[in-house]
Amino acid sequence: MQSVSEIRHHIQAVGETRKITNAMELVSSARMQKFSQYIPYNTHYFQRLQSAMKDILDSAAGVSHPYLQHRRGTRRAYIVIAGDKGLAGGYNAAILNFALEEFKGHTVDRLITVGLVADNFFRKKGITPDDSTVGIAQNPTLFNAQRLADRVTALFDENIIDEIFVIFTLFATAPGKIVSRPVIRRLLPLRLSDFENVEAEDYLPDSDVIYSPSPQEVFDQLAPQFIASRIYDALIQSFAAEHFARMNAMRSATRNADDLIKKLSLNLNTARQAQITQEIAETSSGMAQAQAPGTARQDKEERPMQPQDQAIITQISGPVLTVSYPQGQSFRLHDLLVTESGVHMEVCGHSAPGEVRAIALDATYGLSCGMAVTNTGSCIRVPVGEKMLGRVIDVLGNPIDKLGPIDAPTMPIYRTAPSYEEQTGVTEFLETG
Repeated sequence: MQSVSEIRHHIQAVGETRKITNAMELVSSARMQKFSQYIPYNTHYFQRLQSAMKDILDSAAGVSHPYLQHRRGTRRAYIVIAGDKGLAGGYNAAILNFALEEFKGHTVDRLITVGLVADNFFRKKGITPDDSTVGIAQNPTLFNAQRLADRVTALFDENIIDEIFVIFTLFATAPGKIVSRPVIRRLLPLRLSDFENVEAEDYLPDSDVIYSPSPQEVFDQLAPQFIASRIYDALIQSFAAEHFARMNAMRSATRNADDLIKKLSLNLNTARQAQITQEIAETSSGMAQAQAPGTARQDKEERPMQPQDQAIITQISGPVLTVSYPQGQSFRLHDLLVTESGVHMEVCGHSAPGEVRAIALDATYGLSCGMAVTNTGSCIRVPVGEKMLGRVIDVLGNPIDKLGPIDAPTMPIYRTAPSYEEQTGVTEFLETG
């Protein structure tokens, strides 16, 4: 069983993690609710846009557009929308695996990824995206959707691609539940069958509508807006679905943290009860020996005290430790101490004769009272000189930049300042901008 101090340290660590997961849950919930309100507005705009385009195609003769032309080629472009960050449950994995399954039956001539996770995923699979966009997944605005639409429609206009599809996560609310699943939608070319189930709006009467300057010019303006609207709809639905998944993941993590804290609290109470029981037993045993007849008591009083032969830890209070050392040894301020488990400490002051307070320079996890301590006899020494330029070291002078050992002289971090005679002036040119 862990000691009381170890269990308390574990509870504190889990509590800090719980604060983070709870905050992320609240942020994701607020963002999901905000952008889920944009979905019906864009859906209503999209439906009215479709209705107007259908009315033009039905009422005006001779209306045509390059986006309505069906090409016989099989050159395909895919837009895959994922997230820029993780910690969203199975959101990214679901949409990316769905895209891979879709790629198996078709040739991918152009791949456009939205989100850093999608770009890294396909590169690991040996598929290099032709265009990667980072940041739009976290900022799904109509401006960003229009810029993305201009890039993909240029591939169609220049006859580089015959079909364009977008793969995203559908987010829809139904009475009592929320639907979130990967889907694929065709962007280009547009087909007349796409407008068969479109209902006419109330503002379009049965009589003829006059389009100015002409039905063809109006349709030419509506077609690019139709593509941008579909991309914007995919972006905001993916954004809402991502934060819905992250909200659920963080809520589950928060509940797991609560359960773990309850379990650790029970272990803490058990450890404290065992410690108190042991102390009571030791106290009762000592009193029984003290009240025994004179022979045993006299032998006990005459038994010489065993001298302390090495320094040991006598108290642990977080990163502050109390070390008791035997007579004859000298523990000075700033001396570097090392426990038998390899934890380094620095003496910060004397609390009593034969006792010092030290600050742990490493994690105190695993330390216990009675553990032996060795005094190095000097303070911390770190490498110095020109070879230290551009290097990163820890508080003990060990390199942590993975560039290999540092072949440089070391000097103590606490030393006497140079005297006036030892100081020399140097004249150098200072370049300014």
